[in-house]
Amino acid sequence: MELRQYLNLVRKWWWLAVLGLILAGGTAYLVTSTIPPTYQSRTVLMIDQARTGVTDYSSIIASQRLAETYAQVIQSRAVLGQVQQNLGLPYPPAVSVSAVGDTQLLQIYVSDSNAERAQAIANEVAAVFIRYNDETQRGRFASSRQSLEAEMALTTKDIEATTTALQAYKSGAAGANLSEEARQAEIKRLETILAQYQSSYVGLVRNYETLRLTEAQMINTVTVVDAAQMGRQVGPNRMTNTLLAAAVGLALAVGVAFLVEYLDDTLKTSEDVQSVLAMPTLGSIARINPAKSAPETLIVAAHPKSHIAEAYRVLRTNIEFSSVDEPLRTLMVTSSSPSEGKSTTIANLGVALAESGKRVIIVDSDLRRPVQHKIFEAPNAMGLTNLLVADASNVEMFLAPTPVKNLGLLTCGPIPPNPAELLGSRRMAEVIRLLKEHADVVLFDSPPALAVTDAAVLGSQVDGVLLVVDAGDTRRGEAERAKAMLDQVGVHVLGAVLNRLKTSRSGSGYYYYYYSSEDGGKRRRRSSKQHKSGEQRWAWLPFVGK
Repeated sequence: MELRQYLNLVRKWWWLAVLGLILAGGTAYLVTSTIPPTYQSRTVLMIDQARTGVTDYSSIIASQRLAETYAQVIQSRAVLGQVQQNLGLPYPPAVSVSAVGDTQLLQIYVSDSNAERAQAIANEVAAVFIRYNDETQRGRFASSRQSLEAEMALTTKDIEATTTALQAYKSGAAGANLSEEARQAEIKRLETILAQYQSSYVGLVRNYETLRLTEAQMINTVTVVDAAQMGRQVGPNRMTNTLLAAAVGLALAVGVAFLVEYLDDTLKTSEDVQSVLAMPTLGSIARINPAKSAPETLIVAAHPKSHIAEAYRVLRTNIEFSSVDEPLRTLMVTSSSPSEGKSTTIANLGVALAESGKRVIIVDSDLRRPVQHKIFEAPNAMGLTNLLVADASNVEMFLAPTPVKNLGLLTCGPIPPNPAELLGSRRMAEVIRLLKEHADVVLFDSPPALAVTDAAVLGSQVDGVLLVVDAGDTRRGEAERAKAMLDQVGVHVLGAVLNRLKTSRSGSGYYYYYYSSEDGGKRRRRSSKQHKSGEQRWAWLPFVGK
């Protein structure tokens, strides 16, 4: 797509982009205005990771994973549920956690609609997590510690019992019935047992202390570095939300515009005609305002200085230059579908050709829905069908007068039951020959090419054909099928007429400058609105055949 096409697209859809921007931005602003303010408080924790004695890549990865793990644990139900219960909150707190890169710090962010509550929640989350982490870490050594404590307690009891028995034997309270030698032997035995118990107890105490040291070394401790302060307001940000929504609305509007243009398969410009139909655009006619009366349709005669009239003259010139070696004597104008402006085009083209001094006859060969008699306000009681069935060579008696000098009109006449057969008959070829004897150019208004076969039948008998394309309404597929149908029967298609161009799309190519004797020769630009129907009166002169 060329830059000019992008500019045309912007010029066409700017209102949609502005509408999307305003609607999205305004909606975001109104919605944001109704949202209560949000406050945020922050607590910073430091993780003291257990020392393994080895520092390598795996320990660094483990440290990063530990921080990510703690971030997930803080946001778990085990922690937040306890915080909700401790503070009596009606809803779970909104908490987010992030690790500070290349540090052992964790940042806990709490958002709430109350600044003081945000601070309390942030501090409580830190406290609950620290307790939870400590209990979880120490739980790994609880079993070994309890086992050692139980053995130490049992050994203490054995020591106490042995010590009591030993003292009893030494004081004579026990073993009175034993000989001195036997009593001394028992004392030595008890002393040996006591020494064993004491040795075992010392070993248990040593193991217990070793366990405590190992526990202290392998536990990851968490401490508060920066306690939470009073929450500060962080939202809603009206300006940011409004700008973001406006940007999204603008993007959606632009996307819709491009989608509509992509799905629109109509022919709009001469470039479209060239790329799709592979033929030139001989004329570009702007849209004509609905005529209040039939003569107003003949804009070349009613408003000769308008830019639309000038466009028809350009079409006339292009047709003349398209056949310099062999001037066109017969020309048919058709379209792919009904209501594309072919009849208006051929009527104004006939006026433009007559203005150049050529003798012109317009033949309404649309034997199904004729309209030329309405445009020229001529009777339709006698016309082409009468000439076809009559064995007459005097064409002038069948012509209706027009308000334009050198322009004659052969209306349709009574509508026949077999239009295609009449147009393809030998008599039609004879009529065309007779018409050429009475005029320099004969213009044929035919039915649409896709509706019936009349256009293909008549087109093969004339020197050239113009295909009228309704800009922005004629679909590419329809125009292609019409062109292919005409090509199959050997019709010489001169080119296309791009009709009903919108003013916004016409650009500088569809405004014409002219010199007017009314303004002293000064150059001015006028549109068709500046010409009133009263500026020129028609001279109702009869058609001059020779």
